[in-house]
Amino acid sequence: MNIRYLLKSIGQAWLMVLIIGLLSLWSVGFTDQISGWLWGMGTMAIYFLMLAYHSYTIQGVDTRDVISKVRFQMMQRLLMIVVSLVIALTYVHPAIPSLVIALAIMHPVLYVIQWRLK
Repeated sequence: MNIRYLLKSIGQAWLMVLIIGLLSLWSVGFTDQISGWLWGMGTMAIYFLMLAYHSYTIQGVDTRDVISKVRFQMMQRLLMIVVSLVIALTYVHPAIPSLVIALAIMHPVLYVIQWRLK
């Protein structure tokens, strides 16, 4: 599978979910939830960029080192999400329900993309 095609598919899905979410929140009058949606989707964009970089750097690594490298990279991405949430809750104060939904909705979308590309 071509990594560029995968990144393009994930980017398009992310943008589509972002726009659909914004339009849905705006159309039903939940404009106070838009800040949380944008913060959560921005966090997921950074997560995807980190995942793409980590996937790129793992290529060509010795098989014995892959497990420890993947675990460390997974912890980096988890720490990035925690730091993003701490910054959001401390300084930005976005709407929590839409923030959590934005963080949670992209993982099923990733599984659908992976399933379609197989």
